[in-house]
Amino acid sequence: MFKLIIVALFVHEIAAFCPNGWFEVPQENSCLRVEDQETSYTQAIRSCEKSGGDIVKITDAFFNALVTAQGLSALNNRLIYIGVEKLPDGTWIYADGSFLSYQKWKSGEPNSAYGCAVLDPRSGSWQSQSCDTASPYVCQMPVQANPTGPSTTTAPNCKDGWKAFNGYCYFVQNFTLGSDGLWASWTPDDAQEQCQMRASSLASIHSDAENSFVNDLVASYNVLDQTQHVPSGTGSCGYAEAWIGLRAYPDNTTSWVDGTPVDYSHHVYFPINDETMAFGILNDKSCYTDWNYWSLVKLSARFVCKMKPF
Repeated sequence: MFKLIIVALFVHEIAAFCPNGWFEVPQENSCLRVEDQETSYTQAIRSCEKSGGDIVKITDAFFNALVTAQGLSALNNRLIYIGVEKLPDGTWIYADGSFLSYQKWKSGEPNSAYGCAVLDPRSGSWQSQSCDTASPYVCQMPVQANPTGPSTTTAPNCKDGWKAFNGYCYFVQNFTLGSDGLWASWTPDDAQEQCQMRASSLASIHSDAENSFVNDLVASYNVLDQTQHVPSGTGSCGYAEAWIGLRAYPDNTTSWVDGTPVDYSHHVYFPINDETMAFGILNDKSCYTDWNYWSLVKLSARFVCKMKPF
């Protein structure tokens, strides 16, 4: 897998415009630079800013695999600073202050005694360490406009903001705060309308590999403690689920809303109820990692859209 990623990077490095010493990241509209010199987390941030970028922000499984591959090939398996740090209240956030939309902590991590995160290229997992420990790091900046021709930074056939997998494109509507400080939320039918507005449908899942991919896309961290973003008296875990397109009906039949066959169910028990049930997916260690089903009036803060590329 890592060999395939490195080959893809070589192709795009030629086609896209990134400054000397940087390489383009397919699908992400970003340039990366691996810094071999070991330094503290604060100095790593300053160094990236001086070069016109920021410390790397890992937002999905693809990006995590890419940085892992770079650690294997260029940094001799040393731990790599990534742009993830801990607030005084114990919440882990990105270096730019935004909530984590993806996380891959090693079992038993993060350790509350430390305040910065590093990636272990031997496993691709994250662990915490002292921010004063010297480690190599990776910088990131937006891809530059190509002065000699049209931009080639968008992933082939997938629109900006969408992720490619096995011939399809996927979009995650992630947590969005409203003016009241609560997460914006949708019923499953509302979520399907939102996907249709994007010329897509709520995602169907047809294999373990696709389930793993979607599971990584919706990964979150410490949702259990985010009760301030949901209505009083309700749990944050249920609101954090991302709607997918599976429906179970009172006549004991099931369907995906995109019309594809139900040939994979992730070993989920299909309920027999007197009302139609919709399914969501959650991947958060503070709550659970699985599919779950709810009534059509239930609200959730996220959903996953899927489409064939143009």
